[in-house]
Amino acid sequence: IVACYLGYYNDAYGYLKQASRMDLDNYNKNVGSGIHAACSGGAYQMLVNGYAGLRVYDNKLHFKPVIDPKWTSLEFKIKFKGSLLKIKIYKDRTVYTLLEGKDISLYHGDKLLTISSSPVEEPNSIILEA
Repeated sequence: IVACYLGYYNDAYGYLKQASRMDLDNYNKNVGSGIHAACSGGAYQMLVNGYAGLRVYDNKLHFKPVIDPKWTSLEFKIKFKGSLLKIKIYKDRTVYTLLEGKDISLYHGDKLLTISSSPVEEPNSIILEA
């Protein structure tokens, strides 16, 4: 998360890869004893708080999205103040969709958006090249 915040995206990708593959690759040869739940949670937080840049300030959602150039998109859902949002990040843009609940205001970078019945699409300010 901090690596993304500081713009060290190559390092961030390495940390994400390590956390998400800990059990799949059985790095420590101990998967038979159970999964590393903290690594799974850390990978999720890396995607949402790191790459999507999600923060909550002044009781509002703030996003500063960027995705790794090897990916085509990153999609996740979050529930905030009773509203369910779908966030889909592409290399050049992010789409915010209200799936249920009341209209919600959020920040995409420094721009305040209101998400209601129609999806809202905004260009990303950071686009990483391969």
